[in-house]
Amino acid sequence: MTAAEKRLSAYFVSATLCVLIFNAVLDDKITLAGDLKHKVRAYQQAATHYDLVFIGDSRTYCGIHPHRLNPLLKRRVANLAGWAHWLPTQYAQLQDIVDYIPADTTLVWTVGFQNFLPCRGCSSLAYPIGHDNAQFYASLGIPPEAYAENVKQLRPLQPGRGTRTMRLPLLYDEAVSWLQAPLALLGASTLPARVRQLAAEQGVVRADLVYHQNTPTSIERTFADGGYERIELDTSFFRQKQAEYDVSQHLAGNSVHLHEAYFALFVAGLDLLRDHNVNVIVNIIEESPHVYASRDIQLEQRRRLDEQVRQAAQARGFRYVRPDFDQLSAAHYFDYNHLNSQGAELYSSLLADKIEPLLGVALASN
Repeated sequence: MTAAEKRLSAYFVSATLCVLIFNAVLDDKITLAGDLKHKVRAYQQAATHYDLVFIGDSRTYCGIHPHRLNPLLKRRVANLAGWAHWLPTQYAQLQDIVDYIPADTTLVWTVGFQNFLPCRGCSSLAYPIGHDNAQFYASLGIPPEAYAENVKQLRPLQPGRGTRTMRLPLLYDEAVSWLQAPLALLGASTLPARVRQLAAEQGVVRADLVYHQNTPTSIERTFADGGYERIELDTSFFRQKQAEYDVSQHLAGNSVHLHEAYFALFVAGLDLLRDHNVNVIVNIIEESPHVYASRDIQLEQRRRLDEQVRQAAQARGFRYVRPDFDQLSAAHYFDYNHLNSQGAELYSSLLADKIEPLLGVALASN
């Protein structure tokens, strides 16, 4: 071996040791707080840390609180949901995590009637879709406006399904995450005592005041387990906003028909999970009761979801649950469909009662 080859070999060994040490450190430092791309990268590296994983849109992001569900279900819960994360981006996310989900983990896919309605002039940038999926979505009849801008602007997280990535791409994300806490403390003296107290609780990555016209109306918190919480300070502000909301503009509160193309995409997601032998529970979530044009529309939506979504899930050996949303009122939401902290606390109990008996139950098709 020449001197140059020896130097190259020594460099390779040193680099490998650095990666192994870095990986060992990340085992205890990886956090799911961040955007969806970060959440997926982090989950790929720490999938064995969790045995109950939730995916879904912003209603799941705001409504699923792992820190509340952990003690109720005696499980290690992760929230992989995010803002504006609709079925086209959810399907791409599933592709990127399905090979990493351990056999003893249960995935809870939370969907609502809104997920099966056409996206009006929007292309979510929540998570990269990729050209292959765009072609697939077009074949299902999903209009290009639902994904074209995403494909144009975003690069897929990984080149192909099942490609395992090294932990090094997490270096920047984790460094930012580790710095958030001390940086937040630098400005903590300017925050009210309650915010400082909430920020200091175990598992909290960040706590901030949310303002309306220079007046604080609520506190938002993000958690290392991927959860998000909104705590109302001025409850009258939120109730007034709800009273002023034009329900006629809320498509999910005025429709009773599931869009065939979006339903077909959901079924494709179920097939993907079945083909990878993932334990799945399909969980139904609803809007705030004040946005439905009538009680009849709300009940008809439930009937159609119970009929079509339940049938699709159970046909693949999956379980299906719908907690009792009649126990929730507009006061449990900070807008038209996102649960506030009180709503999430009640919802956690309602949801736990539904899924606790199903955890650990083998798939009927296995």
